[in-house]
Amino acid sequence: MERTPGLDQGDYHFQDEYKKAVDFMFSQQKADVEESIEERGKDVLLESLEKSRGLFNTILEEKEHNQLVSDGFRRLSQKAMFGALMIHLYR
Repeated sequence: MERTPGLDQGDYHFQDEYKKAVDFMFSQQKADVEESIEERGKDVLLESLEKSRGLFNTILEEKEHNQLVSDGFRRLSQKAMFGALMIHLYR
């Protein structure tokens, strides 16, 4: 998986583009929640959004990912994980 064609080609780096897309997605979702939800339910949705962001950070942040690998919760290296993500997203 680490050698998946297209992960890093010239100026294109899948990991950087994926991180940008995830950041954009979460910022859009946060803005949607803050604009359209009444105060009472907003806290719950924002908390849920932060939990989801934390889960994505375990993929995006090398240190967090490597800790999960060393603890036995993940088997793939971070680069292999991005290879698998790219294959899944582009098939």
